[in-house]
Amino acid sequence: MHGVDAPESAQSYGTAATRAARQYVGGESVRVAVEEIGRYGRAVASVEVGGGDLGAMLIRRGLAWHYRQYAPGETEYARLQRQARNAGRGLWSQPNPTAPWEWRDCQSDSSSGPGETSTQDRDCSDFDTQPEAQRFFESRQPGDPHGLDGNNDGEACESLPNV
Repeated sequence: MHGVDAPESAQSYGTAATRAARQYVGGESVRVAVEEIGRYGRAVASVEVGGGDLGAMLIRRGLAWHYRQYAPGETEYARLQRQARNAGRGLWSQPNPTAPWEWRDCQSDSSSGPGETSTQDRDCSDFDTQPEAQRFFESRQPGDPHGLDGNNDGEACESLPNV
């Protein structure tokens, strides 16, 4: 999502963030506004569900970060994150929560991180979303030792939700 980064599933609050996003969306129709095409060729979009901004809902509950690097002018996200942090909601209840982009950097710098060791075999059922599987897939290049890209098109676990 544009300007939003949620914890990875192996991080604290990662599963809670995924669960909350799925609950917000449920069977509802969503409105997606593509803001840009990201460096991996994927749409980066704002998502509206039930008249509300999904990114704002997650940030308000302390289940995601305002990703300032990609949306520096998003003052509403910054305000909601400050409020969540000051109230100690969600991931902000931890003394020093690690931002997902920092966590991913640490994972790619080491051959064995929490839940993502180079020797552990993974399959699509180990991931909640396609972007999460894609990040794992890309961090293990070259090749596809885990068989996450069944049709060899460069996209891992395409059957997973792209939330």
